[in-house]
Amino acid sequence: MAEGERPQHAVVVAYPGQGHINPLMQLSLRLASSMGFFVTFVTTRGNHESILAAWERQGVAPPWERGLSIQMRPIPDDVLPPRSMGGIFHFLEGVKKLGPGLEELMEALAKDPSMPPVSCVVSDAFLLWAAGVARRFGVPWVMYFPLPVLAFLIYHHASATECPGVIPLHPLELPSLVCNPQDTTHELLRGMSDGARNSAAWVFFNTCPALEQPLIDAAREQGFDRFVPVAPLFPPSFLGLGDLDHRSSPQEFFTSSLWEQDLSCLDWLDRQPPRSVLYISFGSIAAMNFSQLEVLLDGLLDLGERFLWVLRPDLVSDMGEEDHARFLDRAKDLGLVVRWAPQLQVLRHGSTAAFLTHCGWNSTFESICAGVPTICQPCFAEQKANAKYVVEVWKTGVKLAKGHRGDFSKEDVLRAISAVMGGGEQTDSIRKRAADLRDACRKDFQEMSGLKAFAADLLAKNKSAEFSTAKIEPKISDGFV
Repeated sequence: MAEGERPQHAVVVAYPGQGHINPLMQLSLRLASSMGFFVTFVTTRGNHESILAAWERQGVAPPWERGLSIQMRPIPDDVLPPRSMGGIFHFLEGVKKLGPGLEELMEALAKDPSMPPVSCVVSDAFLLWAAGVARRFGVPWVMYFPLPVLAFLIYHHASATECPGVIPLHPLELPSLVCNPQDTTHELLRGMSDGARNSAAWVFFNTCPALEQPLIDAAREQGFDRFVPVAPLFPPSFLGLGDLDHRSSPQEFFTSSLWEQDLSCLDWLDRQPPRSVLYISFGSIAAMNFSQLEVLLDGLLDLGERFLWVLRPDLVSDMGEEDHARFLDRAKDLGLVVRWAPQLQVLRHGSTAAFLTHCGWNSTFESICAGVPTICQPCFAEQKANAKYVVEVWKTGVKLAKGHRGDFSKEDVLRAISAVMGGGEQTDSIRKRAADLRDACRKDFQEMSGLKAFAADLLAKNKSAEFSTAKIEPKISDGFV
C-alpha cells in the first residue's frame, strides 16, 4: 500500500453458527495481517457477546489490541427464532430478516470519517441477501461458501448421476438439503448457484488446491470462473508453522469457540503415550442414540484403546441420568469424557492417533491439516459426501458404518479402529497419506495464491472505478437476494 493510501475495507458478515464463525474470523485475521485490509467483522449480537466472552475465558486479547486492523460490530438478532423451534428451515427463514441490521451498520460506516471506505462485502453463502446490501452501497459482493467445492457442485446439480467432476454418489450419500425438498431449501440452493454465477464478484471457498484442484477445475469449466480457494483458514500454529506446539498460548490457537472448552483434557493427553488416543467428537449439532453410544464404548473397551470423548449435553437424546452415570463409570479406566474440547489443540497433540468424526467440513478439514487419520460416521448435510472423499479419494480414513444408513455394530467398531490405530500395512498407508496431504495443505496456506490474486484484483477494480461507491440505491426488500 502506497504511503498515504487508505487500506481496503472488507465488511465480513458471518452466518450465526459455530461452524461458520470460526473460519470467517480466521479469514478476517488473514486479510488484516497478510493482505493489509481493514476488516469489520459482523455477526449477530448474541454471538458477538459470546465471542468476546470466550476470548476473555481463554485469556486471549482481541485482535485490535494486538495491532490488527479489525473491529467487530453486532447486528440485532431479535428477528431470529430459537433454534429449538421449528428446526433448521424455520431458523433460515429468520436469518433472511437480518438484512436491515446490516444496512444500518453500512450506513453508519459510510458516515464515519475515521473509517476507510468500504471496498467489499464478504458474506456467508447462507446470507444471500447481503448481495443486495452490497449492491445498494455500490461495492462488490463476495460470496463465502463455508463448504468444499464438492458440496457446491452437488447442490448446483442436485443429482447423484449428473454432477460433472464429482465421483458417483449413492442417492443416500446426497446432502440432506437436496433430499428434503422444502421451499426454503430449494430457494436457498437456487440462490447460491445463481449468486455464484451472476451476483458475486468473487466466490471464496473454504478449501485449498491440495484437496480439490480437480473439483475447482470442473467448476470453472461449468462457468464458475470466479472461484477462489482461500483455505486453510486455521491459526499458523495449528499447521505446525514456527516453533509452536499444542501447548502454545491460547493467543496462538486463536479461536472463537462459542462453547466453553475443557482445557484439562490437554493435561490428560500429556500423560498418554504417543499416538495412543482416539479422539471422538460429533461436532456442535449432530446427534446419536444411547444404543450407538454403548456399541462404540463396547468396541473401545474390547480393544483396550484409550479415548478422549466429547459428550455434549444434547448429543444423546435418549440417555437418562442413570445411563449417563453408568457410561462414565465404564469409560473412566481407559478414557476421558468432556463436554467440549479445544479441538485444534487436541488434533495437534502427539498422543492423538485418530479422530472419530461426523465429517462436518470443518472437522474433516482440520483432521487433514493436522495429519490425523479419521474414522467417518457422517450424519447429515454434505457429511456423507465428505466421508466418501476421505475414504476413496483422499484415502486418509475409513468408514465406521458399512451401509449408507449409518447403522454400525461392534464388529464395525473393531474393524475401523484397528484400521487406523492397529498398526500394519493399512494403518501405515493411511498415516502416510494423511501426512502427505497435511504438508500439501500447509504449502497452500503459506502461498496464499487465491487471497493474493483477490486483493490485487479488488484494488485494481476499485482504482479503475469499476465499482462505484458514490450512489446509495433504495433499500432492498427482505429475501435471499
